[in-house]
Amino acid sequence: MRPAGLHLDVPHDEYHADPALSSSGVKLLTKPSCPAKFRYAMDHPESRKPTEAMDRGQAYHTLVFGAGPEIVICDYDSWRSAAARDERDEARAAGNVPLLRDDYLEVRDMVQVLLAYEFEAGDKMHPVFPDLIGEGHAEVSFWWTDLYGVECRGRVDWLPLRKGQRLIVPDLKSARSAEPTEFGKAAMDLHYAQQADWYLRGLRAIGEADERAAFVFIAQETTPPYVPQVIQLNADSMRAGEVLNDLALETYARCVETNTWPGYEPGIALASLPGWYLNKIESE
Repeated sequence: MRPAGLHLDVPHDEYHADPALSSSGVKLLTKPSCPAKFRYAMDHPESRKPTEAMDRGQAYHTLVFGAGPEIVICDYDSWRSAAARDERDEARAAGNVPLLRDDYLEVRDMVQVLLAYEFEAGDKMHPVFPDLIGEGHAEVSFWWTDLYGVECRGRVDWLPLRKGQRLIVPDLKSARSAEPTEFGKAAMDLHYAQQADWYLRGLRAIGEADERAAFVFIAQETTPPYVPQVIQLNADSMRAGEVLNDLALETYARCVETNTWPGYEPGIALASLPGWYLNKIESE
């Protein structure tokens, strides 16, 4: 683990290989996951193999923020041929991001739409770049020690330079839908509230943020016309993320102390069919 504080220019692979607890780790420690799944993921890093979706997402971030692994454009229509797969695997082994030609063009078109996007604040329209993003650094990593004594780490897409102003941390998300209600459903499934709370608590712990700091998602749809939307989770949602992260840290500290990593529930668990289904049966 690195010393507490901000660290610029930490290589992507080096950050993810660090043993400190991360945002993805706390998600695995809380339901619907369990400590046993967390322990397996930590003990078997090879199980976290890159996917095409992950490659597209990383390329998207790299093109938007100008930082991250190099993008390698593979001139194939698909990965079906052995030559295409070999080129893809060689790029990944070198720490780069392989994309099929058409996938790269789609990601590039998304980025062009995003860079031209304006959002309304007050009675004015503001370009996301540079008004919301502002001057700052991309892919900033940081480490801190939590109150439970747990060593923690985080890595934000972009850390603005505050210059005495309120810190607003943006996070880029490609999404099936950027409509706020639909995004909220995805945020529940993908634990975005935990991520937002995790990064803010880490930045506060090292003195880079105060209680006024906010975390916003820049969501953008992955199909034309690639509609973007700036979204901030409400106070209740952020509180839920805080509660879940507190639980994850408490669970992690207890598991480390006892060297036990349990599954879902002790003994025989009681389950129920979905309420809508039971209501349907009763009404027939």
